[in-house]
Amino acid sequence: MKLRPLVRPADGRSVKPSSRAVVAAATALLAASCGGGSSAGGGGPKEDVHAAPATLHARTFSSIRRLTPLVREDDHEGGETIDLEAARGELEGGQLAVWAKRGQPRVVLESSALRSSDGASVPADHVHVYLERAMVVEHGSPAGRSGTYVDPLVPAAGRDVVVDGARPLLAWVDVDVPVGLAPDTYVGVVRVRRATKAGRRSGGDAGILARVPVRVSVRGAVIPRVPTLASHVGLDASQVVRFEGVEGGSVELRDTIERYAGLLADSRLSAGDVGALPTGAPTGHAGLAGDQEYLRRVFSRRGVASVRIPFYLDYPFPDPLGQDRPRAVAYLRSAARWARSNGWADRAYVFAIDEPDEADAGAVRELHELVHEADPALRLLVTREASARAFAGSVDIWAPNVSASRFHPEDVARERAAGRDTWWYPSITTWQPYPDLFVDELRPTPRALGWLAWQRDVRGIMYWTATHWQEV
Repeated sequence: MKLRPLVRPADGRSVKPSSRAVVAAATALLAASCGGGSSAGGGGPKEDVHAAPATLHARTFSSIRRLTPLVREDDHEGGETIDLEAARGELEGGQLAVWAKRGQPRVVLESSALRSSDGASVPADHVHVYLERAMVVEHGSPAGRSGTYVDPLVPAAGRDVVVDGARPLLAWVDVDVPVGLAPDTYVGVVRVRRATKAGRRSGGDAGILARVPVRVSVRGAVIPRVPTLASHVGLDASQVVRFEGVEGGSVELRDTIERYAGLLADSRLSAGDVGALPTGAPTGHAGLAGDQEYLRRVFSRRGVASVRIPFYLDYPFPDPLGQDRPRAVAYLRSAARWARSNGWADRAYVFAIDEPDEADAGAVRELHELVHEADPALRLLVTREASARAFAGSVDIWAPNVSASRFHPEDVARERAAGRDTWWYPSITTWQPYPDLFVDELRPTPRALGWLAWQRDVRGIMYWTATHWQEV
């Protein structure tokens, strides 16, 4: 068989990515996160230059605007306030750009609580402010063109940056509206504060170089706890190890993955790789103390719709379709009981073979039989379209690529009538008019992906990994 291996981030070691690795994701973890890959200022002016008097000017922009480092202060779409509207339980965001009119200060960003006129508040830890990093796209995607674009990357959260007249600071601001908050208008600020050479906040009130107003109009509607749209967003732990400075297989890595999964959940997306196995039949993998509590926290979190059962063609057993089949059945049966006991039975799925071709149909059929022997209610997801008849009868959730050659609305309707769901995923073969996630895509396609799924009766979205930062 020539099955394409999946990224298996259980221990944070580097693994071979699929062919989709060349996609540069414009996801900001698909919607919610942040950026600026390294601490700025290395090789720049000396500290006394950064500490000199400085004057800053800020402009604000919509979250659907694709900013570049060439954005101008007189841009007609710019504003003075990050002005948002959100339901209770919703995450909404905006952007800001800051130029130095005088000086070259080293700065960090910080947020305040947002308060209403009657004293109610969105706590400061629900207002997330992150740097956006400029990235050069040398070879444009089919959807865009070469050039310099900015994209949020999580590891840069809270890091310092040097601002001058030629290099604006670009940042993303998220507001996570609490479910129990009263409908009203809430106002606060994002502060641009002077930083020391070590990146620490400096100067007290005198160190605040700019204040950018944030205003959120909170509606009375409440976003449901569990999304109606299923999702799977991979997390390549080897890249988290690389950027976050944690050790593979450690509690610190698990804590970091939990934080990333939380960022996804805030945007109503479910992590597809969490690096721990559910309790049950022996697998030969001891895991870490507290893994079961960790899994319950990750999958019980508000905003999580889907629970992937960790299972690959080489993990937790090297030969699940051969000599390890009895152990694999016992493990999946136990994992299905685990999901059911936590109330997740209808949200659990197995995804173990990526983009199989017709020559792999026999292996897919064997895998489907194995999964259903373990538990008839457990579903197997396969990244193919339902019109690929070689896989008929071997798939519970179809997941075609978002492209004219793979996605067919008539497949969705036919399979839905037969009780089988369809998800979809963008990749390097996804381009206009379909929604893609390329860095050089100027359309607001990350938002369109979910709305178009609803329009086409697609029940879930996938993305192979949100942390494949190979060239960052």
